[in-house]
Amino acid sequence: MIREDIIKKAYQCIDEVYPDSTNQDISAFNIDTFLDQAAKIIVKIVPVRALGAGVDIRDVEGTRLARFNEGIGRIELPQNFQRLISFKIVDWRYPLTEALDESSLRMQQQYNPILRGTPSRPVVFLLQGGKFLEYYTSTITPTAEGVFSSWIDTFQGLVFDKVDDNYPTKLSDITAWKTAELVLSAMNDVTAAQICQTKTQEILQTL
Repeated sequence: MIREDIIKKAYQCIDEVYPDSTNQDISAFNIDTFLDQAAKIIVKIVPVRALGAGVDIRDVEGTRLARFNEGIGRIELPQNFQRLISFKIVDWRYPLTEALDESSLRMQQQYNPILRGTPSRPVVFLLQGGKFLEYYTSTITPTAEGVFSSWIDTFQGLVFDKVDDNYPTKLSDITAWKTAELVLSAMNDVTAAQICQTKTQEILQTL
């Protein structure tokens, strides 16, 4: 089980940077409670190539077309949506692997019919902290809300509340170090937490 493997690695990380536990009882901090928080941080900062295939978001409960108007669509995402991996409408030239934040300057361009996205240069945004995905633009008119099969070619992403066996195995080490960092931060050991943070950044550069 990948969850148990990461927890075991996190304890090893703590032992490596914090070998003397006489002043702090590490066992008092349940690493399991920090793991999911660490995983949600990690999946947002790693390159998309490190995330694997993910799952088909169309099949996840809570996903539905919320709005469509003149080639622009807004899709409501599941509450436990974490990261987009690939999104493509059938008339787009290529899939998108990154969604921009609504604070991006490119968001303002979407109000301009000349500058906004097109099937040959599409663009997607995450709105309201990841509650919605909004895309620009498409010539395809969805037949009904919630019906994705005929007009979305690819819609892959990561969806989880708790780390399970669907979590990318490639992220085990970096997630363990981030978990250790969170635990040591909770113990107010700034120096040890910073060592873990540095190790996390080193692994990030290799992904």
